[in-house]
Amino acid sequence: MPQFPFRAGSYVLFAEVGAGTLGTVYIGCEVTEGQAGWQPLAVRILDASISQRPDAVRLFLDEQRSAALLQHQSIAWLHDAGVLPDGSPFMATEFVFGVPLREVLRSQQVGILSIQQAVYLVLSACEALHYGHERYDMTGQTVEVVHGQFSAESLLVDMEGKIKIIDYGCLGTRNATVTNVAVPARLQRRMAYMAPELRAQIHAGIVPNIDRTADIYSLGALLWELLSGETLPVPESDDPPPLPGTKRPVPMGLTKVVLQAMSPRKEERFPTALAMRRALETESAAILQGAQVAPQLGQIVATTLGHRIEGWQSHVLRWQQIDLLQVPELDEPLPSAAAAAQGPWRSGNTNVGGQNAYISQRIQTGVSQRFNLQSGGQLVGGSTSIRVDLSNRTQVARNSGPLPIMRRPLFMGLLIAGFLSIAIAALVLITRSGSEWSVYIDSDPRGAEIRVNGQLQGNTPKRLVRSGKPEPLSIEIVKDGYEPSRALLVPQPGQSPRIEAKLREIPPQ
Repeated sequence: MPQFPFRAGSYVLFAEVGAGTLGTVYIGCEVTEGQAGWQPLAVRILDASISQRPDAVRLFLDEQRSAALLQHQSIAWLHDAGVLPDGSPFMATEFVFGVPLREVLRSQQVGILSIQQAVYLVLSACEALHYGHERYDMTGQTVEVVHGQFSAESLLVDMEGKIKIIDYGCLGTRNATVTNVAVPARLQRRMAYMAPELRAQIHAGIVPNIDRTADIYSLGALLWELLSGETLPVPESDDPPPLPGTKRPVPMGLTKVVLQAMSPRKEERFPTALAMRRALETESAAILQGAQVAPQLGQIVATTLGHRIEGWQSHVLRWQQIDLLQVPELDEPLPSAAAAAQGPWRSGNTNVGGQNAYISQRIQTGVSQRFNLQSGGQLVGGSTSIRVDLSNRTQVARNSGPLPIMRRPLFMGLLIAGFLSIAIAALVLITRSGSEWSVYIDSDPRGAEIRVNGQLQGNTPKRLVRSGKPEPLSIEIVKDGYEPSRALLVPQPGQSPRIEAKLREIPPQ
């Protein structure tokens, strides 16, 4: 890695944050010409053992399609994923100003968390994981987005006591298996959180078949560690885990929740993370009554590891005051904002620009109409495709100058195909113009104003029902104190797309 700041495609990396189960994580941002500002991102660049295997890269990108569906306040959202100009697969997610729960537990100043704090953390994680398990596609069918390697390392806590789950779309167990390499040492410490059926499949050299019950087992393992104040050993057999009460007394109701979640038989575990959350709420109602758990936990984080979080914040503030386009180390020209957001949707190694031109492939995400409004999301024509800032970027060779248009057969072919697609879509719209269609609009937080083509249509949540020929909708979701979200929607007759925006709070001046 060259000296920081380091250019990686359209990203500028400022510092290394740490190493994960698949590769190295950096703090950085995406910068384009004419950009007014930027937000920090956690950019994970995968190890060479994965980037050298096309099958592993395909699997990684498939996992990112699932991760792109997630927009939850306790899950770090995915901004972009693809392949850098040097061939390295990467993913860019929200940068969370928090620290892994594992490091909080290891701090000598913390010791053991209270039972109230243990329950609070697992309740929050149950809610986030259940949200992923219950995602849906455009037909209304559930799409089970499983974390697969949830542990105390993948749960971050900030100085307000709030949590964020990271590493979605990074199923290191599957990647380690598909690349025919040994399970990475960094992954070994998560094996205790792994359901026994997955451990058996990994040791047998089989790509694990992961479902939601694996995440429920991991939730039980986290609760075991937090209640017992000890590190959970990797089981050597399929026996149930030991009781979590060697250092302090643990209420029997909470012990029952742990044992059911960590049952060696997956059919005996809680059927859903929501069912586990409800059982945990019932058993801890008296314990949590009147407790201000989040502020207490945030104070612990601030006291023990707050200096690290404040260091990242200072680092970001310092770089935000610098015009990155003028940094000498970044001598390569950055792509324009329009090119970074849209890009020519072509594949292959075709000369279409100068030395630093890029080709973007639109990743088809037909599993859902959820998309990242904060990333400039664009929804086009029903199930055709959804732009969620997932791109497969490949550097293009130097070209002495643009070729005449008639000497670009790939361009002409795509142009003709585009005209044919538009003609077919127009014909379908004309023949089905009498069908009824609707769009469901929601936001987090709710109560935001909905403006469609500049006209106020009420507040979120709301379903707009129309009949006749569909027309393009410019949708804006606005709430005081939050940045507005905008999207362009071209609905299809008989369909009911959903727009669910997570509004970002405007920081105080």
